[in-house]
Amino acid sequence: MEQFFLMCKPDELRTIIREELSSLTKNKAKPEFKQNDDYLDINMASDFLKLSPHTLRRKAQKSEIPCYKRNNKWLFLRKELIDYVNKGKQLTYDNL
Repeated sequence: MEQFFLMCKPDELRTIIREELSSLTKNKAKPEFKQNDDYLDINMASDFLKLSPHTLRRKAQKSEIPCYKRNNKWLFLRKELIDYVNKGKQLTYDNL
């Protein structure tokens, strides 16, 4: 490990640290929700899946269903719920 000494005033050092921290936080990618995606809350998703909100919340807590938790609220992406239902679909004679 290399050691070096920086000869500057404390105010200059603070300025350098602030600038570096600022550049690091600006470059950090944050996950963004797309405006055109259709997110459902727990009640809307339970109506969509024909499950009780209690059952849906339990499945979300166990990571059995695709979901997101933002600001202490469960969110479900409609497209992911459709994929979840289709993945669990069983083959019947009507589907042959």
